[in-house]
Amino acid sequence: MSEIDKINESEWENQDNWTSPGFYFSKKDTRWLVPKRTPALGWTFNLGNTKGAWAMLLSFLIPMLVIPMLIIRSDCLWHCRALAGCQNVRGYFKRLLICYNKFAETD
Repeated sequence: MSEIDKINESEWENQDNWTSPGFYFSKKDTRWLVPKRTPALGWTFNLGNTKGAWAMLLSFLIPMLVIPMLIIRSDCLWHCRALAGCQNVRGYFKRLLICYNKFAETD
């Protein structure tokens, strides 16, 4: 076992690096993804590592941005069939916005 692995393991076992809801924060641990306190429950992000903090942030932001877009798109596709003729991304989003505005006016 290398010196880095020993440091990582000792940091993971240190209770001070764990918060009550199960978050892990250790700047000395080089891993960005670590096993949960009970390893059978999966993995968690090391918020003391830059990659881990970004991964945690993105795991919340991406669904918050994508899900509303999918809902708007599905409503617009249901009410506006003009999106099928779009040749590029810019045209698609332009028509999507037009369809959304038409849909919002009907409510």
